[in-house]
Amino acid sequence: MVMAVAALSAAPAFAQSAPEPMWSRTPSPSQVLEAYPAEARDLSGGLAKIKCLPSPAGNLINCTVVSEDPAGVGFGRAAVTLAAGFRLTRKAAKQNPEGIVLPIRFTRPEPAPPWREAKFKSSRDYRELGVAGPYYPERAFRMGYGGEVILDCRVADSDLLRDCKTVDVRPQDYGFEEAVSRMIQQGWMSAGPAPAAEAHPADGIWRFKVQFSDTKGRFTR
Repeated sequence: MVMAVAALSAAPAFAQSAPEPMWSRTPSPSQVLEAYPAEARDLSGGLAKIKCLPSPAGNLINCTVVSEDPAGVGFGRAAVTLAAGFRLTRKAAKQNPEGIVLPIRFTRPEPAPPWREAKFKSSRDYRELGVAGPYYPERAFRMGYGGEVILDCRVADSDLLRDCKTVDVRPQDYGFEEAVSRMIQQGWMSAGPAPAAEAHPADGIWRFKVQFSDTKGRFTR
C-alpha cells in the first residue's frame, strides 16, 4: 500500500507461499497517517514487527511487539494500533491458527496540501442525490450508504482538476472513488475559489473533500 501521505508495507510470514489474496481488509491511508507516532516526527520512518493471532473471522487479535527500529519512539505501539485495520481472508486465518508475524514499515508523512472547496454542477433531476448528482454510486445508494473521498489535485486553467490522487475513501469498495473520478472527467466537479488567506501552493496541488450524503428513494441513472 503506497500513499501520498504515508507508506505502509505489510506481509505475514507465509506471504511468499500463498498465491491467493490473504487480506480482505487493510488500513486506510488516513488511518496510517493517524497512527504515525508523534515522537518520530523528526525521523524519516521506521519498522515494527508484531505478532498477532487471527480470529475465525480473520481479525488480528492479541498482538504483541516483536521488534521495532528505531526503538523507543512508538513504532511498535503504532503497529499494534494499525492491526485493527487488517483482516485476513477466512482461508488465511484458518491456515495460520498459531498466529503470524506482521512487519509494518512507516514512512514519515509529507506535509499535506492546503484545503480548497470543490465546486459542483447541479440539476433538478438529481438534486436528491446531493453534490454527486447522477454520479452517485448505485450500489451505495441502494444500500443507503453515504461516503467521503479525500483527494489531492492540481488545479489547471478554468479551475479544472488534473493529476488527482486519492488520499482516502470511506467506506471502501462501494464505488465512491470511481464516482469522483467520473465527476472530474466529465467536468461535474471542479475547484472552487481559492481561499483568500491561503498562499497558493508552489506545485499547484490542493486537497479536496467530496461528501456523499445518505439518501433514500429511487436511484436515477
